[in-house]
Amino acid sequence: MITPGWLALALVEDPNRVLLPHARHVGTPATQKHVIR
Repeated sequence: MITPGWLALALVEDPNRVLLPHARHVGTPATQKHVIR
């Protein structure tokens, strides 16, 4: 399971590698908005 702390750290390290594949897997409107922003 992905914890918020891990996700935050990963976002700081490499936002594109974390957000883009994650959005593809989850596909929720919230995640897609977050990626677009």
